[in-house]
Amino acid sequence: MVISLEKNANLKLDILDSKNPIQIKYALNKLLFCPEVQLKSKIINILVKYLKNRLSEKDYPIKVFIAKLNNRIEGFVVSQIDPNYRTYGRKAGTFGWLLATSEKICNELMLKCEEFVKKHGMRKIRGPINLPKMIGGIGLQTEGFDAPMINGISFNKLNDPILEYLQNIRYKIESTYLCVHVTQEFWKKSKELSSEYEFGYLSVNELMKRKPELINLARESLLSILADAVGGSERFDEMVKIYSKVPSVQLHSKSAELNDCLHDELNYLKSLIRVNKDKVNPWVPLAFEKETNQIVGIILCLPNLYQLWSGKPLTHGNVDTVIIKKEHSGKGIFSALNNIGQVILKSMGVNCFEGTTIWGNNTRAIETIFPHSKIVRKHVVFQKRL
Repeated sequence: MVISLEKNANLKLDILDSKNPIQIKYALNKLLFCPEVQLKSKIINILVKYLKNRLSEKDYPIKVFIAKLNNRIEGFVVSQIDPNYRTYGRKAGTFGWLLATSEKICNELMLKCEEFVKKHGMRKIRGPINLPKMIGGIGLQTEGFDAPMINGISFNKLNDPILEYLQNIRYKIESTYLCVHVTQEFWKKSKELSSEYEFGYLSVNELMKRKPELINLARESLLSILADAVGGSERFDEMVKIYSKVPSVQLHSKSAELNDCLHDELNYLKSLIRVNKDKVNPWVPLAFEKETNQIVGIILCLPNLYQLWSGKPLTHGNVDTVIIKKEHSGKGIFSALNNIGQVILKSMGVNCFEGTTIWGNNTRAIETIFPHSKIVRKHVVFQKRL
């Protein structure tokens, strides 16, 4: 479908409602800015495949709009209503991957997004929410452009005019998100741990087997307090797919990782670690309640796939999600998970940990994480009530 807007004989603006993967890929190649050029084609291929699959789903609400001015591609946006996306615990329409060469183009694209989400009963639209999160992320970046790219974190060019365009068409900055570099290895709060807990790792297959338990833990702990949560079963599957791309390791009572690397203040944690006979996923430390074997805490750290795609050594981890069961919060579990997780991954060459997409209004997260970290990136999310 094509919507044409003609102002005079020399200006013809068309807004294409596209389902054509070739057309979508061509538009992205023309418009998408990627800070690390060698990653652009890989990111576009993954995004096009994702959009192709979504557009083929009969009951999934999604639109891809492409703006052409005098037959030149000048704008692009995706609008969708993902069942796993929540804003303050409620569903909302979203826009993402917004690219526009002028405020006029931006305005016309956003009008089509607004029309689409209203048609599906939504009275609020938020963004940028760039899905899939593996190559996208939440918000428009405003600070930290010298930091290296990391998957799961949205990117755009420095001084991107989209920021001004959205504000000029009555979109308000509603949420701020911060990414921090974890500068402190040992968090002292872990010394308050009770003997009722033990810590360990699972294989990728074991994580999948306990998926219902983990999804329920996330649902109870996260959705009620976060402004923008992209979760659900599909997000978990996306993470597991990432873990399957990096090696598993074998941790046992005599392994170097436990005996040589857990040193000094960390030495006392050895008695708390559950050892495994089989290889495990070292990116996901877990806390278990000994009596019930229930998972009460987890850190989902993602390897920076962009480093692997660029042929670089894997040294950068994205601490994407931290979940502590409500009744067990404040007991040092998060600190212990951090301490153990950092030591194990550092023994494998990972020396940079970035806590990502921390909501600026989440005071508990700010108070827990910021004393051990420094801010490296900042993103903002816009909202408009319709």
